[in-house]
Amino acid sequence: MRSVRQAILDAQVLVEGHFVLASGKHTLLKLEMDNLWQHPEELMLVLDRLAGLAISFATDLILGAPTGGQRLAEELVRSGRFNLPLARLERVPN
Repeated sequence: MRSVRQAILDAQVLVEGHFVLASGKHTLLKLEMDNLWQHPEELMLVLDRLAGLAISFATDLILGAPTGGQRLAEELVRSGRFNLPLARLERVPN
């Protein structure tokens, strides 16, 4: 069975380059979560692992951070892996 790490690499979610974050900081790596939806097998592996990890905790709701995290959270609930409320974290402008 493939690891989640390998699935993320195979789906090209981890992208190398030079990126300026919203905070103004610079980074050489970023997660491009949208790429995961182009690779259904890898997406299912990541969702299964996330669901397995969350079961270890007393989970009251599924929270997704913008933007890739929101899509993952929505898919965890939509797919029936969780029957919990869904919340979306939104950025508030300064």
